Amino acid sequence: MQWLVLICAACRLPGADGPPPAPGPLVFAQTSQAFRPRFADAQVEAVYAFTNTGAAPVTILGTSTSCGCTTAALSKAVFQPGESGQITATFVFGDRYGPQRKVVHVATDAPDQRKVDLTLLVELPSGPLLDPPIRYWKVGEALTAKPVTVTVPADSPYRIVAASTHSRLFTMTATVSADGRRVDLMITPTQSARAVGMSVDLQAVSGEPVTSRTFQAYACVAADIPASASPMPEPTP
Repeated sequence: MQWLVLICAACRLPGADGPPPAPGPLVFAQTSQAFRPRFADAQVEAVYAFTNTGAAPVTILGTSTSCGCTTAALSKAVFQPGESGQITATFVFGDRYGPQRKVVHVATDAPDQRKVDLTLLVELPSGPLLDPPIRYWKVGEALTAKPVTVTVPADSPYRIVAASTHSRLFTMTATVSADGRRVDLMITPTQSARAVGMSVDLQAVSGEPVTSRTFQAYACVAADIPASASPMPEPTP
């Protein structure tokens, strides 16, 4: 799946500065930032500026992030006393939606500041709701069709125009409402002798000019069904 990468012209959310930085030679202007992107945006970039206020050089040993969707870039590693620098965090949305929290972990050689955590809060537009979130069959279960209902919240800019799957391990029918706010899926596994899974691509559009995004619904045959995955009630005859 390919995503169009756009630089985010996002609005900063109020109250995003977060708590004061932890004591140490590297003093950050902000350790937490928040954004509310537009639907057409595909990524957000946050810059965390800092200054070495200590009396000795500080080396940034490395950075890591809480998600593969987020990267952190640093132009250099060693900062002399009084020298300033910045860490740039880039979060690529992919098919995510709703509130997101990503963390950049910064490791230094400063004895009193071995680690600094930088937080990125992003309020993505609401996406489809899945009922159930994952449709399950147990290994050995009869090959019966089961429903998945996809609804788009009223405050979401999305509308779904199509649903499809490339899986040969399940069959599926999809009924998309005229307004694109609801999709009724009926999914049937072709075998239940072993654990398998599948995804359904939900193609959504919004805006003028039209922009598109793909979301996923999921189904699987599993040896054990999680307790949280309670089945939907069967219709009353």
